[in-house]
Amino acid sequence: MAYRIKDSKVLGTRSDADAPSGPVDTTIEQWTVSGPSGATTDVTTTSYTRPDTGIGRRPVIMAFNGGPGSSSGFLGSGLLAPWRIDLPEATKPPVHGPFRLVDNNESLLAEADVVLIDPPGTGMNRVEDSAVADFLGINQDADTALVVIRAWLQRHARDGAPTYLLGESFGAVRLASILSRALGGPTKVGEMHGMSFAGAIILGGSFDMSAVFFGENQFLYAFTAHAATAWHHKKAGQDTTLSRHVEAADEFAVNEMPSLLYKGQRLSPGEKQTAAAKMSKLIGLSPEIILDKNFRIDSGFYASTLLSTNGHTVGAYDSRFVAPAYQRAPLAPPADPVADDSAMGQYSPAFAWASRELLRRAGVDDLSDYRLIDFATVNGRFDWGHGAGKMYPVSTIAPLRRAMEIDSTFRLFVAAGLYDLVTPIGSASYAIAQISDDSKRAILRSYESGHMPYIGDDAREELARDLREFLEG
Repeated sequence: MAYRIKDSKVLGTRSDADAPSGPVDTTIEQWTVSGPSGATTDVTTTSYTRPDTGIGRRPVIMAFNGGPGSSSGFLGSGLLAPWRIDLPEATKPPVHGPFRLVDNNESLLAEADVVLIDPPGTGMNRVEDSAVADFLGINQDADTALVVIRAWLQRHARDGAPTYLLGESFGAVRLASILSRALGGPTKVGEMHGMSFAGAIILGGSFDMSAVFFGENQFLYAFTAHAATAWHHKKAGQDTTLSRHVEAADEFAVNEMPSLLYKGQRLSPGEKQTAAAKMSKLIGLSPEIILDKNFRIDSGFYASTLLSTNGHTVGAYDSRFVAPAYQRAPLAPPADPVADDSAMGQYSPAFAWASRELLRRAGVDDLSDYRLIDFATVNGRFDWGHGAGKMYPVSTIAPLRRAMEIDSTFRLFVAAGLYDLVTPIGSASYAIAQISDDSKRAILRSYESGHMPYIGDDAREELARDLREFLEG
C-alpha cells in the first residue's frame, strides 16, 4: 500500500487586501496521511496565494525547513511569509519579548505562491509510536511530502503550474529525496507518480554530509567559512576586503590544503611552518595551534578557540554571533549544540514567537503544543537507513545531478551564508562543481549571513533579489 491522503481539514484562513506584496489569502490545512502499514500521521501546510493574479501558470514554491524535526517556522517568519520577525540588529536580536512582526517586502509573493510544509512531528503534528516506521526515515519522509504536495496542487488546481522545491538545511536532503522519487518507478516507490518540478532552491543546505561530519574533506569545506569569521572578528585579513579575503581562503583550500592533508608527516619542518603561517593569516589562529592540530581545524574547535582569549565563543549557525564560553560546572551536562550555541540560543525565541503569531493571525486557536523543532521524538527516532536514531551520512549530490540530467530545463539555486559553520559554503561550492558546469542552470550565491542566509536586512534583500531573478528565469 502506497502513501495516501486519508483526510484533511482547514485549520484557519485569512484574507488581507493590503499585504506588502498585494492582496494575499492565507490558508492553513492539515492533511492526514496513511502509510504502508495503515498507520497515519498529520502534515500541515500554510499557503500564501495571490487572489488577484489568476491561477494560470503562476509558479508555486513548496518550502520546508530541516532537522529532521524542524517546522517551517524559520523560513516562514524569516523570509517567505507576507510578514516577518523584526530583527533591528542582525546579530543582536531580542532574546525575550516584546517581539513584533513587520511587513515583509522580500516575501516573493509578487513572483510566486508559497506553501510552507510542516512535516510529521513538527509544528502542530505528532507521530504516534505505531507510525514511526512509516514516516520517520529518509524515503518515508520524502514519500509523505510527495503525497501532500500532489494533493495540495490538485486541490487548488495548480498541478499544471511550474512548481519549485525549496529546502533549508536538512531540507536539502528531503528535497533531493523527493526529486529522486517524484517520477516514481517499480524499484523506487512501486508506482508511477509522474511528478516533475521546474527547479529547486536550497538555503544553507546539507550536501556531502559524510565529509562535513566525518571525512577529511570537512577541513577543506570549512576553511572559507573560518576565514570569513576571522575577518568579521578582526582576527585576520584586515588589510583587505571580505570578498578578497574569502577568495584567497578559497584558493588555499582548493589548491594547497589537499596536498597538505595528503602528505601528512612527509612534510618537511620548513613546509609545515610555511603552511601554518599562511593558514594563520587566513583564519586567525596561531601557527602553533594549527601545527598542533596537524592542519585539521574542525568547526567546533574553531568556534570555541577563535575568541577564547576573551572568554567567548562564536556561533556555529552564524559565526557573527558571540556569547561567553559555556562554563561547565563539575558533573554538569555538556553544552547543548543548539540551545547553547551563540547564534541559535539568541535568535530562536524571536522566531518561535513569530511562527506561532503567524498561525494565530490566520485563525489557529490552540498552539499550546506547537513545536518549532522536535529533536527527541523526530530527530532522535529518524531512520537514516541504518536504524532509528543512528545518523548515517548521506549525499544529495547524485540525486540533484540526476534531476538536471533528466530534465534539461531544470534549474538549481543554492544560497550559502559566509558565516555558516554547520553547512559551510565550501561544501556547497564542492557540490555545485559536481552537479553541473552550466552556471545558468546551477547557481551558487553567497551572503554575509549564517546558516539562515536571510538574517540581516542586507543579506535578506540581496537573497530576495537573486531569488526573484531565478524565478523569472
